Amino acid sequence: MKRNVKRVVLMPLAFGLLAMSIAACSNSTGNDTSDKPVTITLQSHYNGTNETFLKPIIDKWNKENPLIQVKLDPVDFENLVPTIMAKSTAGKGADILHFYTLWSGQLQKNKMLAEAPESVKADVEAQYPDGAKQGSYFDGKLLGWPTEVQTYGFFYNKRLFEEAGIAEPPKTWDEMLEVAVKLNKNDASGKPIQQGLGLARGAATDEVKPFAALLSTAGVNLYSEDMTKSMIDSDASKKLVDVYSKIYGKGGTSDIGFVAGKAMSEGKLGMMIHAGWYSGSLRAKMGDNFKDIAVTDLPSMDGTGKGSLTYTFSWGVSEKSKNKEAAWKFLTWFNTEPVYDGLTPEGKFLLDTFNQVSSRKSDQETKVIKDKLATDPILAKFNEIMFYAHPEQAPVAATELFDLQFKEIEKMWTGQETPDQMISAIQSVVTKKLAESN
Repeated sequence: MKRNVKRVVLMPLAFGLLAMSIAACSNSTGNDTSDKPVTITLQSHYNGTNETFLKPIIDKWNKENPLIQVKLDPVDFENLVPTIMAKSTAGKGADILHFYTLWSGQLQKNKMLAEAPESVKADVEAQYPDGAKQGSYFDGKLLGWPTEVQTYGFFYNKRLFEEAGIAEPPKTWDEMLEVAVKLNKNDASGKPIQQGLGLARGAATDEVKPFAALLSTAGVNLYSEDMTKSMIDSDASKKLVDVYSKIYGKGGTSDIGFVAGKAMSEGKLGMMIHAGWYSGSLRAKMGDNFKDIAVTDLPSMDGTGKGSLTYTFSWGVSEKSKNKEAAWKFLTWFNTEPVYDGLTPEGKFLLDTFNQVSSRKSDQETKVIKDKLATDPILAKFNEIMFYAHPEQAPVAATELFDLQFKEIEKMWTGQETPDQMISAIQSVVTKKLAESN
């Protein structure tokens, strides 16, 4: 092809330019060579259907960049961290890692991730909202580009609100409980057939993250800024624990056996706090009835606060990679170049795969994204939330800390602990674990 002929004719010049370009975007000490083809491995949880969207983008890069070839190594999400750790320890780790930033502390304790070059830092600082870019930092060091950025919003069923004569979604935590009671319905035997408020249960992230998101509306995090203690004893936390104690359990507004996710998709749940990705799941399950669903800002303690929780994934490079320069070169293209109608490859991948809008400024300014946001009010709302949400904290023992807090919430909801006992238990076990892991 003509393009290949040009590549051959200009090969000496191309080699020189590539070497200069790579050097400019890297501060690593990897042993890349500019005159010898290298193959770099990319490890992520993008397998199955997700991989079918990613592979054409990788194929495009490989075709146009014969000196740096990218090989995909997908694994299941639940196996991603163990695989990263095991392969790296064995000296067989991938060069490029796609990681959930909650794991940053754990990964960096084991020196798994390279610090991003200054060129990457400059781009991230200029192109991404605070919640997204802060999630990609750990201990003052940028570890890569923000990718999937998820925030929490307040889902509600407009039809159920209208039937109950409720004009608007609640603005405060107390109003949320009051509206929940108005939306509850039981059959003749007293069995609940419709619930006003439900929360996802069964996993630590399902229960702790919505709590953290609501808490952020009062300007409070789960942990202190220096990650040395739990903030469960703050006034806002105590108030929120009291609210949580009134959702499930004895005298609660909602039946703990009423499965929130299932009920929401069947049009039998009035309100739910969930991440943006959940809208896609609801859309697929509800079909035409999805028109009844709306999303708004989370209620706050006093009705004036505004907040949510941002959790992110990042593209980074392994500290043990022998091809750091080539890895950062590819990631620079993937995350910054306007390849597809102005969209970056990452921006196209997110939109095509997850119906998710990239948080990158240059992607946000494209006609593709603007048109999408203009026709999808729920997506537009989560995009708005992304710009004011608080970044998720990532202490070294983050996963264990989530598990500890999850267990205490469940104990309260199942009558094993009072709210005061839950607060005392979390303050004790979380603060202890933070001290042990720091």
